[in-house]
Amino acid sequence: MFGNWHIWGLLWLAALCSPGPLFAEPLLADLELEEGVWELAVVSLHNYNASPLQEEYGTFLVRNTHALRQMKQSWQGHPFFEDNCDYHYALKFYQNRKLRKTLLLNLNCQYITEGMFSYTFDPQLLFRFRAYFERVPWSNINYSDIRKLRTAIQRLENQQQFYFYHDVKPYQYDGCFVLKTTGHKPDADRDSLVRVLADYIAWHAESRDFHIVPHLLYLDDRDRLAIRYEVYCNEDLARKYLGREQRNVVAWWRSHLEWIDQENKTLTLTVVGISQKRYNQVMGYTSP
Repeated sequence: MFGNWHIWGLLWLAALCSPGPLFAEPLLADLELEEGVWELAVVSLHNYNASPLQEEYGTFLVRNTHALRQMKQSWQGHPFFEDNCDYHYALKFYQNRKLRKTLLLNLNCQYITEGMFSYTFDPQLLFRFRAYFERVPWSNINYSDIRKLRTAIQRLENQQQFYFYHDVKPYQYDGCFVLKTTGHKPDADRDSLVRVLADYIAWHAESRDFHIVPHLLYLDDRDRLAIRYEVYCNEDLARKYLGREQRNVVAWWRSHLEWIDQENKTLTLTVVGISQKRYNQVMGYTSP
């Protein structure tokens, strides 16, 4: 049915879903903590204005269900559209070890960010749960071969104590292209936008064998929301779609290795909860 519709009109309709915020908003309202096993990985990031709390707590996990439910109930913040401070922590929420949500926290400026939206946030809302912190290592592993990267993902997925810092589903595909949409209300339902875009791509490509990731969000000069999406797929699907529809294409299909720095052709897999020694053991590079 999407052949007779203009995609951007559909996306505009999908954006008309929620009123503008008047009060402090719950930050974790979209987490269905009653379903499955939930865990939080809090990863310490490099920051030139480091906090003593990073030195004290490092990178840690919160697995306690009661603590996570208390976070969902108590974490609220007033939204604003400035983001001028570097981050101290990335907060990664996992359901059954699948990454569901990422928040970025600055301890000194006292705000938390998701996408283009920032919210006031007292760091003590996190550190009051220090009794549940489990300190863990994390590692960056580099690959120059996508097949070896996929093998590592398969083996690490079978290890219950490890967590991927990024969504690894894009690596099921050989590369991606980039689309943009514009003209949305700042509080548009972004999940609805993704669903409409997915239907549109599937109609033109005659396949749903792809994975959409919102990549960049910003407000234009009319204070309307613009979004860029990375569409991960194999080359044959990209050729079919781009051969039929070329509006709002930001970048054509390229393989994973073509997207990265040409001087350092490696892909990085970041894994929370694993040391380099343990990684080598899992991959069979050293004896246990």
